[in-house]
Amino acid sequence: MRLGNRRGFLGAALQQWFREVHVRPAPSYATFAEKIAQPGDVIITFNYDDSLERELKRTGKWDISQGYGFRLGAVEHSSDVLVLKLHGSMNWLVSILGGATGGAFIVNPASSLGHHPVVHRVDLEFLGYENFSGHTYESGGAFPCLILPGRTKEFFYDTSFGHEYADFWDHLWSQAAQAVKRSDKIVLCGYSLLPVDQRARDLLLQLPRKETRIEVVSGNQTERIANDFKTAGFNHVDAFQGGYFADWCKVNQSMP
Repeated sequence: MRLGNRRGFLGAALQQWFREVHVRPAPSYATFAEKIAQPGDVIITFNYDDSLERELKRTGKWDISQGYGFRLGAVEHSSDVLVLKLHGSMNWLVSILGGATGGAFIVNPASSLGHHPVVHRVDLEFLGYENFSGHTYESGGAFPCLILPGRTKEFFYDTSFGHEYADFWDHLWSQAAQAVKRSDKIVLCGYSLLPVDQRARDLLLQLPRKETRIEVVSGNQTERIANDFKTAGFNHVDAFQGGYFADWCKVNQSMP
């Protein structure tokens, strides 16, 4: 019980911390959004931060209504770039009982938490949405929609009605699986790809075609991860020796 409570506090603390760092500029994300990201790209990320989405929205390449891989809002707009956040996002909230705060209501045992996250208006405003309707957090109980670090990651929530949200996570991961299967090139930036993250390792090391070009950009972990791809049978693996994501963006922003 204590561990569960602490993990709950950690999720809320992470959410608040990211809101505080929003005041800082994100030049690497801005460069990536403006100069590197192209229509049709799929960004698979295990980061919680939503600063990249803000920059992609600013350039007109991303829209929240379809850009997360599930529908948000009352009006659908196309999104040139898809951002699949496979460990959740700091701006996603799981709404309990549809935000009910009292009175009589009907509970669907299969979806007491809804079918996908909602977004707080403060976080919508950060992304650049001033007048957004539908799928926003209004009131009631809610908790951050995050898969927190741990030895084993459970992609569901254990409620009094049973396991919920497994379909939501599976839907995101299935889209990621389809994306890596059809990709000609995968760039892995800043992700350690440790054995504890077996689902991510299976996604990235087993599902892409072996002729897919792989570029690894992970600082002092680059060689280890590149060797993992080579061991998995990939034929074209490049290890970026210039540092991390920010350095890679500087190199690639001037390329055609």
